[in-house]
Amino acid sequence: MSMKSMTGYGKALHHGDAYDIVIELKAVNHRFLDIALRMPKEFNALERPLKKQVKEKIGRGRVECFITVSKETGAGGQVRINWPLLDQLVEELTQAEKTRYLGTSFSAQGILTSALLQENLFEVREEELPAEALTEDLQAVFAEALTLFDTSRLAEGTEIKEVLAQYLGSAKQAVKEIRLEQENYEADYQNKLFDKVQALVSGPIHEERLYTEVALLLEKGDVSEELERLFIHLNQTTILLEKTGPVGKEIDFLIQEMNRETNTIGSKTTLVGVKEKVILLKTLIEKMREQIQNIE
Repeated sequence: MSMKSMTGYGKALHHGDAYDIVIELKAVNHRFLDIALRMPKEFNALERPLKKQVKEKIGRGRVECFITVSKETGAGGQVRINWPLLDQLVEELTQAEKTRYLGTSFSAQGILTSALLQENLFEVREEELPAEALTEDLQAVFAEALTLFDTSRLAEGTEIKEVLAQYLGSAKQAVKEIRLEQENYEADYQNKLFDKVQALVSGPIHEERLYTEVALLLEKGDVSEELERLFIHLNQTTILLEKTGPVGKEIDFLIQEMNRETNTIGSKTTLVGVKEKVILLKTLIEKMREQIQNIE
């Protein structure tokens, strides 16, 4: 498993004779794993197993799952007629038409037509959906949506990984250039300092003492240890890019350490060329920090 983004989207659906199922999953950045299920209350018993499926795929991020179940139009309808009441009504109206209202414009058929709209004469009951089959279909659709969702996270994570690898390569090159410039500066500075002292001092020079003083001056601006630690952090980050499982928190910590070492280098050096490279490093580190916020 390669690097994955915390953001992703997946959608799957099932179209059946009696019902349709639509499941959407989407996620955004979050420090921890936070799962929110939005589904009809009759499926609350599935909340725990569905969340378990998500946890098996995802380590960090806020995940929202939207589950919609709708019945097919015209499917599962059943008419129930109150026959005793209807029989009595027909009998009474037929008799009234022959006797009570004979010779008038009274129409038993018209009254019956209106009466059929009354709820106490008949009702249409929707047949309950097959619970076992629906549950199986819902879990299957959820698994499909989760797979698509995870695939999108992997695709985005791969893109971020490539960008991070480029930034790391540029940062390592900057560290190498700083190291080389620092070494050249120290050798040149030492020679110039010796020449200056010899020009100022007419008598014999105590070389051991002079070397000690030069070393102390150079040590104040020495950034070799910071460069070494910075290079180690860069290499560790490169290794983490290939690691299996969530690595976002580890890389985020290393980026903080990189920034600390870079700031120290910038504060200790007086070389214009090194300061320019420090600015480049800080820019690259900030870009890496932005990218890593999306990594699981």
